[in-house]
Amino acid sequence: MILQKNINSKENLEEKTMRTNVTGISKYYLEEVLAKGKQFPKDIWNYNSKYDNAKVVTKTLIEKVLKWSDDEIKRKLSANIFRKYLLTGMLNVLFNGGAYLAIENAYPGKFKPWEVTRVSKNFWNMETAKEATIWLIEEKLKWSEEDVRQKLSSRIFIKNSLTGMLNVLFNGSAYLAINNAYPGKFKPWEVTRVSKKFWNVETAKEATIWLIEEKLKWSDEDIKQKLSSKIFIQNSFTSILNDLFNGSPYLIIDNAYPGKFKPWELPSVPKKFWNLETAKEATIWLIEEKLKWSDEDVKQKLSRKIFRENSLNGMLGYLFGNSPYLAIENAYSGKFKKSDLKNYSKKQ
Repeated sequence: MILQKNINSKENLEEKTMRTNVTGISKYYLEEVLAKGKQFPKDIWNYNSKYDNAKVVTKTLIEKVLKWSDDEIKRKLSANIFRKYLLTGMLNVLFNGGAYLAIENAYPGKFKPWEVTRVSKNFWNMETAKEATIWLIEEKLKWSEEDVRQKLSSRIFIKNSLTGMLNVLFNGSAYLAINNAYPGKFKPWEVTRVSKKFWNVETAKEATIWLIEEKLKWSDEDIKQKLSSKIFIQNSFTSILNDLFNGSPYLIIDNAYPGKFKPWELPSVPKKFWNLETAKEATIWLIEEKLKWSDEDVKQKLSRKIFRENSLNGMLGYLFGNSPYLAIENAYSGKFKKSDLKNYSKKQ
């Protein structure tokens, strides 16, 4: 009886020591639990200081037993580690079996859930995904906006243990993930290679207006002077150009700004564009809309130079042998005689 009383007194003393002395808890874990296979005193995980006790024991495991670096914690931590080192009771009673909750208790705010364990599907929602994506871009990668545009891909999320989030919430789309974190800040075509299925006349219109007005900040005159296939290719719009508009910059710009520009106002017209009907339309536009000439103006001023200055030199040469008279006759059949034109010569 006396022996049993002494044993009980010793156990009570151990419990009391661990309730009040964190060093004692660490020492007991190392020398009694791990070295001798003893259990922690009954109800240790139910004391008022239970989370402090758990913090000490967890840090003892990580720092003294395993001697893990932060990177090793991220790569190796699991519930099995706690079970292997005789901390199943602590993990289940205090942390519902969750290794991350135990590590967060020991090192508050040092690790994110997705860094150290495979989080459950139930963990992910739009808010946790937003937090994780912002953390990835701003804290982990320290990317600028330009870095996001140049480097973002699904692989970045996979490499940083966010595959589950990407698949569960965003169907594997890096753009949808970034747009959830930074709504409206990036366009799909800025940050990822969008699929061919993405493009239609509406998305092409949005992309073209964005390119002209937001990225290039072009005026109408800039469009007339600079628009080319190269501009779309350089800005990752090759798919739009070829799949929707048969390689024609004019068809793209007309889709975005219907009727605002004439094909011949741009640096190049679509292939096989010129025929007598399109030439008639262009010549009437030149005389009546652009120059606003009277019949007398036509007679006095018409020349090759006028066609050349208004980007119609190709039409004039291709269809009319560089003759302004033949062009005007095609547009206004029988209205003007060769002799009416002041600048007419036999060469024309």
